[in-house]
Amino acid sequence: MPRARQEPPLLGETLLVQLHRDASALKKARDSRVQKVAGITSDCAQSLQAWGKSNAACLVVRDNKALLVYVPYGSAPGWDFPGGQRHGGEFSCQTAERETCEETGYQVKAVARISSYVFKCEIVASNVCRKPVDEGFLRKDWFAQDQINGLRFRGGSWGDKQGTLREHLTSSTSDNAADSSTSDSALADMHDVCGCKVCQNKGFSSRAQTCAHGSESDRQEACQCAKRQQGSGGVDSCGCRPCYHEGWSVTRGRCAWGSSTDASEACECEKWKTR
Repeated sequence: MPRARQEPPLLGETLLVQLHRDASALKKARDSRVQKVAGITSDCAQSLQAWGKSNAACLVVRDNKALLVYVPYGSAPGWDFPGGQRHGGEFSCQTAERETCEETGYQVKAVARISSYVFKCEIVASNVCRKPVDEGFLRKDWFAQDQINGLRFRGGSWGDKQGTLREHLTSSTSDNAADSSTSDSALADMHDVCGCKVCQNKGFSSRAQTCAHGSESDRQEACQCAKRQQGSGGVDSCGCRPCYHEGWSVTRGRCAWGSSTDASEACECEKWKTR
């Protein structure tokens, strides 16, 4: 008996099968992602009755100091709350928790809602997130209320960050105030390789040929200043050699070719020298 002839599948059926396979693959990838972040996010949406789904950030306060990260990219880099973009299926508070862990290594839990996209968070554990994700770990530090005015904040994110910090931090008093005054005085005298008071937002202005408020000693200017003081192999505030096209790289945590040490980075490096 001759074998029955098998008709080839219709084109539409083939496309449906492929689409089904693609959808299954996407679901598996999404489920895998959810499983990976499950250990660093909590049931905050339920406990806070916060069901919003948007990009979000954490305000983390410990010992009357706030945890901030330095974001070096974008049109207005600067210090910011740890946070970022929502991933599929997350509630806003979970986004804030996950992003904080991925940027700082701290596992946190959202305990209060400050706004629709900023949550007050508490540290649960340290060094939980250890593998870089997306932009990787960011430079982080703890700041008291008295230090807020001296910071350059990242523009265009999370509303009035300075106001939020002042609301949730209390100013130091008595002995702490005296210590802060001394610290502020030392901070005011810190200068970059061009002799500009970098922690007061001053840098070298090629046009004015002097230090000026709002200017920033770029790599070429830093090179000229380093040459005058130390020769062509001179270093800037972070120990990088501007004449060799080196500058501080936040993402690498070291001097790197092609990078440029900006004012905030120079100020931080100068502060580290006094610790």
